[in-house]
Amino acid sequence: MELQARALPKQKKRIKALQLTGILIVVFFASIIFIYHSILCYAPYPPVGKMVDAGDYQLHMYAVGEKNNLPTILLESGSGTPSSVSDWRYIQPELAKITRVITYDRAGYGWSESASNDRTSEQIVEDLHKMLEVSGETGPFLLVGHSFGGFNMQLFAHRYPDQVAGLVLVDSSLVGKSPKVSDSGLFLQGSLRALGVMRVMGNLGMLPVPEAVMSDKRSKEFLYRSFYNTDQRSELLFMASADEEQLKVVQKEGLGDLPVMILSSRAEETEHKDWQKAQDALLQLSTDSKRKIVEDSGHYIHHDQPRIVLESIMEIIEKVN
Repeated sequence: MELQARALPKQKKRIKALQLTGILIVVFFASIIFIYHSILCYAPYPPVGKMVDAGDYQLHMYAVGEKNNLPTILLESGSGTPSSVSDWRYIQPELAKITRVITYDRAGYGWSESASNDRTSEQIVEDLHKMLEVSGETGPFLLVGHSFGGFNMQLFAHRYPDQVAGLVLVDSSLVGKSPKVSDSGLFLQGSLRALGVMRVMGNLGMLPVPEAVMSDKRSKEFLYRSFYNTDQRSELLFMASADEEQLKVVQKEGLGDLPVMILSSRAEETEHKDWQKAQDALLQLSTDSKRKIVEDSGHYIHHDQPRIVLESIMEIIEKVN
């Protein structure tokens, strides 16, 4: 008994020593990851387009193609898509052969500066309109919006009808289907990004994000640098509240006879069984609307089936020209 009593403090010391060693190892590797991530974040990545003053911050805009008698095409990416230029890389160069095509990064994305205001669809549309005005880009615009970008493009068409020639919705977000997010979940994701854990997970192929994001070096780098920053978190928090309420108004009042093309993928059916029925409701946006269900495609139709997106845009151009 006496020997056991003497051995007990030694055993406790050993356990404490092992625990301390484990903590030091974790801290060491965490420090290495953080330093590695921080160094790469400082690597120069010059913008491919130009920075445009939108008020208290600048937005990155990339415009290619010549302005002519055809509508200027405006491409809007979904929520969490790191780089608009990378996102539309299969679409913008092709369309630029026939007309002017514009992509841009919303505040907090890509090369754009961060904003201090609430990132509602209403604010995003106001930013976009200001950017186009300041840069001298004139309509009519053919609006193309993917996912959450579909919310913004519907609102833009409703707010500035005289400047819009047509609308193409690419697996647009839907009222009642916006993701529900928590402050704690968003804080955790932002922390993992800031610490460099997101970069390591991505390099190991363990990051649960679409292949469309990870298949381009530029997009991947912006993901590691600014994954769910303050602006992107604000976007997500308002999506299911203020934005959906605004979209209800837009869809109730409609867009008149504006030519509208709605592209819907099969992918969302796995999470929302009524996805196609809900997408059908978008037909009420206009008296001149059409919908296509795109087979063999995930949510990023413009990556999986770019030809269908291009053909749909051309269909609207031919109708309005």
